[in-house]
Amino acid sequence: MLSNAMDMVHESSVSAIALLQNRFHQQRDFMFKISTLFDPRYAFLFFAPLVFSLDRYTGRKVMWAAVVAEWVNMLLKWMLHGERPYWWIHETHIYNKTQLPDVQQFFITCETGPGSPSGHAMATA
Repeated sequence: MLSNAMDMVHESSVSAIALLQNRFHQQRDFMFKISTLFDPRYAFLFFAPLVFSLDRYTGRKVMWAAVVAEWVNMLLKWMLHGERPYWWIHETHIYNKTQLPDVQQFFITCETGPGSPSGHAMATA
């Protein structure tokens, strides 16, 4: 049942991903830089210490928010085991193997672990 629900989530997101990749193709280098800058690991390495040096109370809150977001994200990834869209379209029975959606894989998204829920989105939220 959970697998069917995740398939519905993936299927509805594939068209949005393809649209965004095609629409912002010219800005992809900028998008890579933004995605790298806001990678959740930088909350630990740069943002929390920077904020902590300016205000200890706020810095502590930023660090705890980053820790909790990363921990919850890891638990959800283990439970949901959400596929990465580029790999999912090749493995699912929903799409005909000759008519796959135009979803591209980039170096920044080529990871072996589960892709959903997004760590970037959870840490940013």
